[in-house]
Amino acid sequence: MKTKIRQRCILVAIILLVVTGGWATMQYKRVNAAGTAIQQYEKLLDSQWVDKDCNLEHCPKSSKSLPGMPPDRAAFTRYERFNLKWRGDYVTLSAPVTDVWVYRVTKTNDGTLEAIVGIGITRCAIDSDGYSFTTDIRKITLTPSTIAGEYVVVEDESYSGKTHNPLLPFPKTLYVSKDRGKPQCPQ
Repeated sequence: MKTKIRQRCILVAIILLVVTGGWATMQYKRVNAAGTAIQQYEKLLDSQWVDKDCNLEHCPKSSKSLPGMPPDRAAFTRYERFNLKWRGDYVTLSAPVTDVWVYRVTKTNDGTLEAIVGIGITRCAIDSDGYSFTTDIRKITLTPSTIAGEYVVVEDESYSGKTHNPLLPFPKTLYVSKDRGKPQCPQ
């Protein structure tokens, strides 16, 4: 009798380990796919600061132009539209460099992902030599790409100025973007 109970306990433990390992592997792949897509999206947003052909009326290199984007997606995300409005006709001489930290990725019932991310933007300082650095917390929505196994950013909302902090309690960082260095500042 004790042997059968022991065998069943061992079997249950093995099943739980296999299921947990499968879930962890799937979550790891999902987080990396989301992080890679967000990093690609942010790199494109950085390039828009020096693109004189990109404005709210016409932008051949909007984030909708990224590979794998669904055809029915809007031309700009909310944050991208804010950036282009803020930039206006002012085109900088150097693109900023954005770093990404993914803190949370949640899969929704419709298959999209919601990611809570930290964004660090390094720019050339306007009134002095050196750099300026700003940070932001954003909720980024991703949808499956038309390229199998990948995701693309379809919406981006900043938490700046809002009283709700989605990062409490402080989470563990799940993904850190590859270091892209510093902006190339004009001399």
